[in-house]
Amino acid sequence: MRAEYKNKVVLISGGLGDIGRAIAEAFLKAEAIVCIADRFVPALAKERWSLLDESQTNLFYDQVDVTDADQVESWVD
Repeated sequence: MRAEYKNKVVLISGGLGDIGRAIAEAFLKAEAIVCIADRFVPALAKERWSLLDESQTNLFYDQVDVTDADQVESWVD
């Protein structure tokens, strides 16, 4: 990925799946600020993806039900 993503905010729903994680890792390498959401509680999310346990300053996780418009709107805000 190119440098144009450095410090840009990227939102990835389904971020704990194989494809979501691969996308997140690519944006992290490009120094983007990566915000992922999935249906899992944060503790389970950390078990599923060890990178969430590290002290990442540009990786954030939120539990979001994408079928709930209010949750999605809050996450995006």
